Amino acid sequence: MMVPAGVPEIPSLLRLADILAGLAARPELAIEAMAAVIERDPANAAHRQRLAELRRAVGIMVRGVTAEAETDPPRACIAFSDALSPRRDIAWADWVRVEPAASVAVVGEDNRLCIVGLVHGRTWRLSLREGLLGADGASLRRPATLEVTIPDRPPRVVLQSGDFILPRGEAPRLTIGTVNLSAVAIRLYRVPERGITGQLGEDGPAFRPLSSWVARKLATARAWCRRAPRRSRRGGATNWPARCSTSRPCSPALDRDCSPSRPLPAMERRGRTGATSPRTGSL
Repeated sequence: MMVPAGVPEIPSLLRLADILAGLAARPELAIEAMAAVIERDPANAAHRQRLAELRRAVGIMVRGVTAEAETDPPRACIAFSDALSPRRDIAWADWVRVEPAASVAVVGEDNRLCIVGLVHGRTWRLSLREGLLGADGASLRRPATLEVTIPDRPPRVVLQSGDFILPRGEAPRLTIGTVNLSAVAIRLYRVPERGITGQLGEDGPAFRPLSSWVARKLATARAWCRRAPRRSRRGGATNWPARCSTSRPCSPALDRDCSPSRPLPAMERRGRTGATSPRTGSL
């Protein structure tokens, strides 16, 4: 017999929780049924007490581990079935062993335990001690061991958006951020002042990645103004194709950010007004 959603479902869910906790011997599923009861009647103290008892009986369970390679420093986070203890006096590092040994920090975040400071490009073995504390008096009922690989970061090139308009009267420089690259290819397009308007505003390409298609349009002077009688008036001039090494001045290590600031060539220092649109690619 069908019942309306919400409170009328509670008797059926309570019966299901009893069966799962008793005859079916699946108390972890009974917890889910009681959690559904609490969602429909959160003010009922008896239901909340029943859920707390089930959680203490079952304990917290490991759901999995996730590698977070793009955080700085990289970390691995272990997810549990329920929240960890909110106590501030718990030293979470005492409940985790990391192999191979490393200098790491262990932080509790709601229902996750994060091991911070793992090195890229390695597989780590994380062992949890029995008794690790959860909320409502629950704990980890048996030791658990997990393996996680922190991969190397993918190669990447990042340009600072503020370099789109170069300052006049100062030595212009271009800051290029890279990850896991030894060199990048750079091509600068100078847009005279008459062509700047077309690049600003809601539909303009300013402050957005410069695609190959947009770069070709910029070079041919037809993307920025409906009337472009001469390329030299409104179009972009390809000023500086070059190969730029990233090994100096910051000597980047594997998987670390490198953001050297490069002086622009002499042709960009003539005091002419306009905008310079850089485009990069890895080699």
